[in-house]
Amino acid sequence: MVYDQSFIIIRDDEHRIPIPEKWRDYSVCFELDRDPICSMCKTYKPSNAHHCQMCDTCVFDMDHHCAWINNCVGAHNHRHFFQFLVFLFLGAIVLVINSTNTFYYGFYVGNDQAYCNNTQLSYLLWRDLLCSYGNLPIYFCIVGAFYLSFVTIIMVGSLVYWNFAMISFGTTLVKVLRNEGAPVWKIALCPLLAPHFKRNWRRFLGLRGRRSCCRRLLLPSGHKDYNQMEAESYS
Repeated sequence: MVYDQSFIIIRDDEHRIPIPEKWRDYSVCFELDRDPICSMCKTYKPSNAHHCQMCDTCVFDMDHHCAWINNCVGAHNHRHFFQFLVFLFLGAIVLVINSTNTFYYGFYVGNDQAYCNNTQLSYLLWRDLLCSYGNLPIYFCIVGAFYLSFVTIIMVGSLVYWNFAMISFGTTLVKVLRNEGAPVWKIALCPLLAPHFKRNWRRFLGLRGRRSCCRRLLLPSGHKDYNQMEAESYS
Protein backbone atom coordinates (compact mmCIF):
# COMPACT_ATOMS: atom_id res chain seq x y z
CA MET A 1 0.00 0.00 0.00
CA VAL A 2 2.91 2.36 0.68
CA TYR A 3 4.28 1.86 -2.84
CA ASP A 4 0.81 2.08 -4.38
CA GLN A 5 -0.03 5.40 -2.74
CA SER A 6 3.43 6.86 -3.37
CA PHE A 7 3.18 5.92 -7.06
CA ILE A 8 -0.17 7.68 -7.34
CA ILE A 9 0.90 10.94 -5.68
CA ILE A 10 4.20 11.12 -7.58
CA ARG A 11 2.78 10.54 -11.06
CA ASP A 12 -0.43 12.52 -10.52
CA ASP A 13 -0.74 15.45 -12.93
CA GLU A 14 -4.49 15.94 -12.62
CA HIS A 15 -4.05 18.55 -9.87
CA ARG A 16 -3.52 21.14 -12.60
CA ILE A 17 -6.78 22.95 -13.15
CA PRO A 18 -8.07 22.35 -16.69
CA ILE A 19 -8.77 25.60 -18.48
CA PRO A 20 -11.79 25.46 -20.80
CA GLU A 21 -11.31 27.00 -24.22
CA LYS A 22 -13.74 29.84 -23.51
CA TRP A 23 -11.68 30.96 -20.50
CA ARG A 24 -8.29 31.00 -22.20
CA ASP A 25 -8.73 34.58 -23.35
CA TYR A 26 -7.50 36.86 -20.56
CA SER A 27 -9.80 39.75 -21.59
CA VAL A 28 -12.91 37.55 -21.45
CA CYS A 29 -12.12 36.69 -17.86
CA PHE A 30 -12.12 40.37 -16.94
CA GLU A 31 -15.35 41.08 -18.80
CA LEU A 32 -17.34 38.19 -17.33
CA ASP A 33 -15.69 38.44 -13.92
CA ARG A 34 -16.47 34.82 -13.13
CA ASP A 35 -13.65 34.13 -10.68
CA PRO A 36 -10.56 35.88 -9.36
CA ILE A 37 -7.83 36.27 -11.94
CA CYS A 38 -4.45 34.63 -11.42
CA SER A 39 -1.74 37.14 -12.24
CA MET A 40 0.72 34.32 -12.90
CA CYS A 41 -1.42 32.05 -15.11
CA LYS A 42 -3.09 35.01 -16.84
CA THR A 43 -6.48 33.34 -16.70
CA TYR A 44 -9.27 32.63 -14.25
CA LYS A 45 -8.55 31.02 -10.90
CA PRO A 46 -11.25 29.32 -8.79
CA SER A 47 -11.70 30.86 -5.37
CA ASN A 48 -10.45 27.70 -3.68
CA ALA A 49 -7.28 27.43 -5.78
CA HIS A 50 -3.73 28.55 -5.12
CA HIS A 51 -0.90 29.17 -7.55
CA CYS A 52 2.15 26.98 -6.97
CA GLN A 53 5.38 28.66 -8.04
CA MET A 54 7.21 25.33 -8.20
CA CYS A 55 4.71 23.71 -10.59
CA ASP A 56 3.87 27.07 -12.22
CA THR A 57 0.16 26.33 -12.22
CA CYS A 58 -2.93 26.80 -10.08
CA VAL A 59 -3.84 23.85 -7.88
CA PHE A 60 -7.37 23.38 -6.62
CA ASP A 61 -7.67 23.11 -2.82
CA MET A 62 -3.89 23.12 -2.54
CA ASP A 63 -2.33 21.98 0.72
CA HIS A 64 1.38 22.33 -0.02
CA HIS A 65 4.10 21.50 -2.51
CA CYS A 66 5.96 18.44 -1.30
CA ALA A 67 9.65 18.35 -2.23
CA TRP A 68 9.88 14.64 -1.38
CA ILE A 69 7.44 13.65 -4.13
CA ASN A 70 8.21 16.64 -6.37
CA ASN A 71 4.53 17.35 -6.76
CA CYS A 72 1.74 19.44 -5.32
CA VAL A 73 -0.65 18.01 -2.75
CA GLY A 74 -4.14 19.18 -3.58
CA ALA A 75 -7.67 18.02 -4.24
CA HIS A 76 -6.68 15.22 -6.62
CA ASN A 77 -4.06 13.50 -4.46
CA HIS A 78 -4.45 14.76 -0.88
CA ARG A 79 -6.24 11.58 0.18
CA HIS A 80 -3.53 9.41 -1.36
CA PHE A 81 -0.85 11.52 0.33
CA PHE A 82 -2.47 11.08 3.73
CA GLN A 83 -2.89 7.34 3.20
CA PHE A 84 0.77 7.14 2.16
CA LEU A 85 1.81 8.75 5.46
CA VAL A 86 -0.45 6.47 7.49
CA PHE A 87 0.76 3.26 5.84
CA LEU A 88 4.39 4.39 6.13
CA PHE A 89 3.84 5.12 9.83
CA LEU A 90 2.24 1.71 10.42
CA GLY A 91 4.96 -0.03 8.42
CA ALA A 92 7.66 1.55 10.56
CA ILE A 93 5.85 0.40 13.71
CA VAL A 94 5.64 -3.16 12.40
CA LEU A 95 9.35 -3.11 11.53
CA VAL A 96 10.30 -1.89 15.01
CA ILE A 97 8.14 -4.54 16.67
CA ASN A 98 9.54 -7.34 14.51
CA SER A 99 13.16 -6.22 14.93
CA THR A 100 13.02 -5.63 18.69
CA ASN A 101 13.86 -9.23 19.51
CA THR A 102 16.76 -9.29 17.04
CA PHE A 103 17.99 -5.94 18.31
CA TYR A 104 17.87 -7.12 21.92
CA TYR A 105 19.69 -10.42 21.41
CA GLY A 106 22.16 -9.03 18.93
CA PHE A 107 23.07 -5.87 20.80
CA TYR A 108 22.47 -6.27 24.53
CA VAL A 109 22.52 -9.92 25.60
CA GLY A 110 26.02 -10.87 24.58
CA ASN A 111 28.27 -12.28 21.92
CA ASP A 112 27.10 -15.87 22.40
CA GLN A 113 23.54 -14.92 21.41
CA ALA A 114 24.54 -12.71 18.50
CA TYR A 115 23.14 -13.37 15.05
CA CYS A 116 26.23 -15.07 13.65
CA ASN A 117 26.86 -17.14 16.79
CA ASN A 118 23.31 -18.41 17.19
CA THR A 119 23.20 -22.06 16.13
CA GLN A 120 19.41 -21.98 15.86
CA LEU A 121 19.74 -19.81 12.75
CA SER A 122 22.15 -22.10 10.93
CA TYR A 123 19.40 -23.23 8.54
CA LEU A 124 19.19 -19.80 6.90
CA LEU A 125 20.66 -19.87 3.40
CA TRP A 126 22.02 -16.32 3.57
CA ARG A 127 23.59 -16.70 7.03
CA ASP A 128 27.05 -17.66 5.80
CA LEU A 129 27.14 -14.77 3.36
CA LEU A 130 26.07 -12.19 5.93
CA CYS A 131 28.41 -13.53 8.59
CA SER A 132 31.49 -13.79 6.37
CA TYR A 133 32.83 -10.59 7.96
CA GLY A 134 31.73 -11.35 11.50
CA ASN A 135 29.04 -9.82 13.69
CA LEU A 136 29.97 -6.16 13.20
CA PRO A 137 28.21 -5.62 9.82
CA ILE A 138 25.12 -7.34 11.22
CA TYR A 139 25.19 -5.01 14.21
CA PHE A 140 25.22 -1.96 11.94
CA CYS A 141 22.35 -3.31 9.84
CA ILE A 142 20.21 -4.19 12.85
CA VAL A 143 20.87 -0.97 14.75
CA GLY A 144 20.50 1.15 11.60
CA ALA A 145 17.18 -0.40 10.63
CA PHE A 146 15.85 -0.18 14.19
CA TYR A 147 16.74 3.47 14.79
CA LEU A 148 15.77 4.55 11.28
CA SER A 149 12.34 3.04 11.80
CA PHE A 150 12.10 4.66 15.22
CA VAL A 151 12.94 8.09 13.78
CA THR A 152 10.44 7.48 10.97
CA ILE A 153 7.74 6.76 13.54
CA ILE A 154 8.38 10.09 15.27
CA MET A 155 8.68 12.25 12.16
CA VAL A 156 5.99 10.66 10.02
CA GLY A 157 3.74 10.28 13.07
CA SER A 158 3.93 14.05 13.58
CA LEU A 159 2.94 14.63 9.95
CA VAL A 160 0.08 12.16 10.27
CA TYR A 161 -1.26 13.94 13.35
CA TRP A 162 -0.96 17.42 11.82
CA ASN A 163 -2.71 16.34 8.62
CA PHE A 164 -5.35 14.56 10.70
CA ALA A 165 -5.97 17.78 12.62
CA MET A 166 -6.26 19.94 9.50
CA ILE A 167 -8.54 17.46 7.73
CA SER A 168 -10.76 17.30 10.82
CA PHE A 169 -11.28 21.06 10.57
CA GLY A 170 -11.70 20.89 6.79
CA THR A 171 -8.74 23.16 6.14
CA THR A 172 -5.38 23.02 4.39
CA LEU A 173 -1.88 24.29 5.14
CA VAL A 174 -2.34 27.18 2.71
CA LYS A 175 -5.48 28.31 4.55
CA VAL A 176 -3.74 27.95 7.91
CA LEU A 177 -0.87 30.17 6.74
CA ARG A 178 -3.44 32.71 5.57
CA ASN A 179 -5.13 32.63 8.99
CA GLU A 180 -8.38 31.45 7.45
CA GLY A 181 -10.68 29.46 9.71
CA ALA A 182 -9.80 28.13 13.15
CA PRO A 183 -6.63 29.29 14.94
CA VAL A 184 -3.55 27.09 14.81
CA TRP A 185 -3.62 26.19 18.52
CA LYS A 186 -7.18 24.95 18.25
CA ILE A 187 -6.39 22.86 15.18
CA ALA A 188 -3.34 21.32 16.86
CA LEU A 189 -4.88 20.63 20.27
CA CYS A 190 -8.56 19.94 19.60
CA PRO A 191 -8.95 18.02 16.31
CA LEU A 192 -11.60 15.70 17.75
CA LEU A 193 -13.73 18.71 18.76
CA ALA A 194 -13.76 20.18 15.27
CA PRO A 195 -17.18 21.23 13.98
CA HIS A 196 -18.50 18.92 11.26
CA PHE A 197 -15.76 16.40 12.11
CA LYS A 198 -17.56 13.42 10.59
CA ARG A 199 -18.71 15.30 7.51
CA ASN A 200 -15.20 16.61 6.79
CA TRP A 201 -13.73 13.12 6.94
CA ARG A 202 -16.42 11.54 4.80
CA ARG A 203 -15.89 14.28 2.24
CA PHE A 204 -12.11 13.92 2.34
CA LEU A 205 -12.14 10.12 2.05
CA GLY A 206 -14.96 10.02 -0.49
CA LEU A 207 -17.07 7.60 1.53
CA ARG A 208 -20.57 6.93 0.23
CA GLY A 209 -21.67 4.24 2.68
CA ARG A 210 -20.48 1.92 5.42
CA ARG A 211 -19.80 -0.98 3.07
CA SER A 212 -17.29 0.99 1.03
CA CYS A 213 -15.17 2.05 4.01
CA CYS A 214 -12.75 -0.90 4.24
CA ARG A 215 -12.57 -1.47 0.50
CA ARG A 216 -11.75 2.14 -0.29
CA LEU A 217 -9.33 2.76 2.57
CA LEU A 218 -7.47 -0.53 3.07
CA LEU A 219 -7.21 -1.55 -0.59
CA PRO A 220 -5.87 0.36 -3.60
CA SER A 221 -8.76 2.47 -4.82
CA GLY A 222 -9.03 5.16 -7.46
CA HIS A 223 -12.45 6.43 -6.40
CA LYS A 224 -13.00 10.16 -6.41
CA ASP A 225 -13.70 12.13 -3.27
CA TYR A 226 -15.78 15.28 -2.99
CA ASN A 227 -12.82 17.61 -3.53
CA GLN A 228 -11.87 15.88 -6.77
CA MET A 229 -15.40 16.10 -8.14
CA GLU A 230 -15.61 19.76 -7.14
CA ALA A 231 -12.32 20.47 -8.90
CA GLU A 232 -13.50 18.76 -12.09
CA SER A 233 -16.67 20.86 -12.09
CA TYR A 234 -14.55 23.87 -13.14
CA SER A 235 -13.48 22.24 -16.36
